[in-house]
Amino acid sequence: MPVGESERFTSPELSDAPLHHALAEPHRRRLVAALREAATPLDTERLTGVVGLHANTVRWHLQVLEAAGIVERRRLSSVAGKRGRPRLGFTLVEQTRPAEEYRLLAALLAASLAGASDGRTLALEAGRSWGAALVDQVEPDPGGSAEEGLERLVRMLRRHGFEPELTADGIAMHACPYSDLALGHDSVVCATHQGIVEAALTRLRLPLRVVGLLPLAQPGTCVMGLVPAPPQE
Repeated sequence: MPVGESERFTSPELSDAPLHHALAEPHRRRLVAALREAATPLDTERLTGVVGLHANTVRWHLQVLEAAGIVERRRLSSVAGKRGRPRLGFTLVEQTRPAEEYRLLAALLAASLAGASDGRTLALEAGRSWGAALVDQVEPDPGGSAEEGLERLVRMLRRHGFEPELTADGIAMHACPYSDLALGHDSVVCATHQGIVEAALTRLRLPLRVVGLLPLAQPGTCVMGLVPAPPQE
C-alpha cells in the first residue's frame, strides 16, 4: 500500500460502535481534540503523551474511534536507514460534508455536557456561537425580506438533515439526524439546536424569537415555536 494511503480497522466487535458512545469517554475526546489540532497524522507515541495513558490503552481507544468512523490510520514515512514494520499515524477522517463535521461537534458537545449541572445552558450558548456560521455556509447575504430570511433558515436546516417545514406557529422538523445522540442527551442536543436557530434568526435579521423546542411534539416530529420579537428600543 502506498505511503499515506489509509488503512481501516475492521474489528467485528467494534464495527457497530455508535458515534456518541465512542465520544462518551473523556480520554477519547482528548484524542480527537489533539488530532483536530494536528497538521499531520500523529503516532501512538505522540498520542500517549497527550492523554498520559499506557500505549496499549491508547491503541484500544483509537480502535473504538476508528470503528465509529471518526479516525483513520495512515502509514508514515519511514526513517531513513531504519528497518522494521512501517510506522502508523492517526488522523481524523476527512469530513467531506459540512453536516458530518457538525455531527462530530454535536457528539463531542453532548458527551461533554451531559453530566454537567449547567449543561443545557452551555449547550444553548454553544449553539448560538455556531448558528451564524452555519447560516453563512449556505446564505452569506443577510439582506432581503422576512419571507426570504425564513426561506434561508429553512434551507440551512434542510441542509443539515432536519426536513423542516414552516408552520403558522414556527418550524416543524420531521427528522433529526442526531436522534441517536438525543436518546441519551436530549436536553443538551435540543438546546444546541435551539441556540443555532436563535443565532440564525439574528444573523438573518428576522424579527422573531424562539419560544422553545418541543421534542417529538408529534410522532417523529419536533416543533420549534417562533413568535414576533419585541421591538428594539
